[in-house]
Amino acid sequence: MKKLRIVFDGFWRTFNPHDNFIVRALKTNFDVEVLPVGEKSDIDALFYSVYSYHCLEYDCPRIFFTGENAFPDFNICDYGIGFELHEIGDRFFRYPVSLADFHRDYEDMEQKNNSVPQNPFHRKFCAQVVSNVVYTDGFRDAFFNELCKYKQVDSGGRHLNNIGMPGGVPDKREFLENYKFSLAFENVGHPGYCTEKITQSFAAHTIPIYWGDPNVADYFNEKSFININSFNTIEDAIEYIKKIDNDESLYLSMLNEPAVIAPAAGSEHIDKEFSAWLRAIFDQPKEKRYRKSSFGYEKMYTNQQQLMLNMLKIKHNYTFFGKAKKAAFRILFGFWM
Repeated sequence: MKKLRIVFDGFWRTFNPHDNFIVRALKTNFDVEVLPVGEKSDIDALFYSVYSYHCLEYDCPRIFFTGENAFPDFNICDYGIGFELHEIGDRFFRYPVSLADFHRDYEDMEQKNNSVPQNPFHRKFCAQVVSNVVYTDGFRDAFFNELCKYKQVDSGGRHLNNIGMPGGVPDKREFLENYKFSLAFENVGHPGYCTEKITQSFAAHTIPIYWGDPNVADYFNEKSFININSFNTIEDAIEYIKKIDNDESLYLSMLNEPAVIAPAAGSEHIDKEFSAWLRAIFDQPKEKRYRKSSFGYEKMYTNQQQLMLNMLKIKHNYTFFGKAKKAAFRILFGFWM
């Protein structure tokens, strides 16, 4: 098998560079060696994500992955992996973050009808687990507050915690399994941006109350969850939730619907297509794998981004300068501080 030397940089804290969806896909066709962050000599590709600016320092094909609502910057990366619904030649692959970092939940969601809990109708009403509220849409909190006027929604995360555990529940899925419904709201509504929130709710055998991606019904069976995007008002949506909550046969009918009906949304299909996409990249000679340009405005743009990176490094090291140098940097770069 062809040998590939790759580096991962800028991924989330729990990301394992040696065992993840990218490495597993590559290993179906290649002998993969994962090198430590910072290794820049004789590497075949850099895979990077949103938590680092060091990608500009790597002189090799760059492949960007995002699980956040950020579009790949194709002036900097050669290829992108994310949630968008766009087609950009061979440069982009849509791989759901719910499958990337929560593969077991995704597979359990696909099999949820084989293990429906006993007496599911007699669980508590509804729950949510929310901790991140930075730059999030306020619609989630507005809906939570309105639904609580009907019945309490137990909030098990650090945000709006009302169960006496301000640090949040230790196991989200185990917590949600005690409820008939679960709020599965994205941080923002954007076409294609559908994260692990709905798949974890399905895997916990609840009925997800989902808001976010307006195209969600293209991947998941709309008979198996409550799609808030399809209602005109919060009041209309809550009336529908009340109806299902108070009709046992209707609730059980929805609970027993399969979560995924589109073959293209199945984990096996997505993984197979993803492996083929990566193989098409690395089957090419190394010099043919690049897609971004090294000339014209694209080169100018990259230089500008490199300048910003250097400024961020200066900011990071700012606290180590003496008083005189600090004063000079305040004058020169105060807007960065």
